Amino acid sequence: MVKSEQDYFDSVISQGYIEFFPELPPEVDHDCFACSPNNPIGLKMRFFGHSGTKDVISCLKLNKNYCGFPNISHGGILTLILDELMSHTLFFNFKSYGFTKTINIDFKRPVYLDRPFYVKSILLDEQPLKEKNIYELKAFVFNSYRKSQQVCAEATGLLKILPHEMMKELLNI
Repeated sequence: MVKSEQDYFDSVISQGYIEFFPELPPEVDHDCFACSPNNPIGLKMRFFGHSGTKDVISCLKLNKNYCGFPNISHGGILTLILDELMSHTLFFNFKSYGFTKTINIDFKRPVYLDRPFYVKSILLDEQPLKEKNIYELKAFVFNSYRKSQQVCAEATGLLKILPHEMMKELLNI
């Protein structure tokens, strides 16, 4: 039985997922609110990808610092988590960063504070849409670690992979 975040991570590793973290050049100051382990007020998300299914998952437990309505996670924070997961899904599959062009969220159920939940993102097609380097992805928030979990939020996003030259310019390297 999964009881903690670490138990969940151990469980997904046993299912063939591998933990990954996109490498940035050492000269880049990386303080992303969602994923950087260096941001003292950030979420410090961890990401696990599966080479067979090509999906990416993470799990979290939010505290009262991330509330909207009392005892319920803020919808903007959930949107941030879904957005970050879709971007990391592009990185896992293509080794390039993706930036959100559009994101649509359907909130179905509340995500309660201080309770574990997990998120999953999938590519809808491994080929870009008609526009060059734009991919469609879906991401989901589930209300627990259990198999009987319910979908609390669902996102559909269009993300664009930027050319490496443009990334270097953005990173100022």
